[in-house]
Amino acid sequence: MHSREVIVRTRIVGIVAASVVALGVAGCGSDDSGSTSTPVPSSDTTASATVDAKDLFVNGKASTGAVACGNCHALKAAGTTGTAGPNLDEIAPDDDAAVLAEMITDPNAEIVAGYQKDIMPQDYGTSLTADEVQALATYIDENSDHAE
Repeated sequence: MHSREVIVRTRIVGIVAASVVALGVAGCGSDDSGSTSTPVPSSDTTASATVDAKDLFVNGKASTGAVACGNCHALKAAGTTGTAGPNLDEIAPDDDAAVLAEMITDPNAEIVAGYQKDIMPQDYGTSLTADEVQALATYIDENSDHAE
């Protein structure tokens, strides 16, 4: 078997394994793992340098089980009206892309009043690449009204 075939097969096995694990975690629900560690976004060198953040926000990433943000969050620019999570059209003025990226990868670090801990999936730091997390954070930052 050629080394390229081995790499491709290894990646496919990894994606399938991640998908199987992700199926056990329902979107907008608790995984009840009790973990307090902050996941680190994976670096996927096979990913395209360009991330369609709106598509990722609206549709998620089926290959890793990353649930669409729009299932739970409203954001006018994305055309989503979810109510299980905070309305992203009304984020704080100081919630810039860096803060939003942390909220995506460590959602229990700061809980918005009226919402409970563990509502947001805890695995975006591993089910999305660092580029995807940054693209989502930038997309939300640039499309939010930043309510006061």
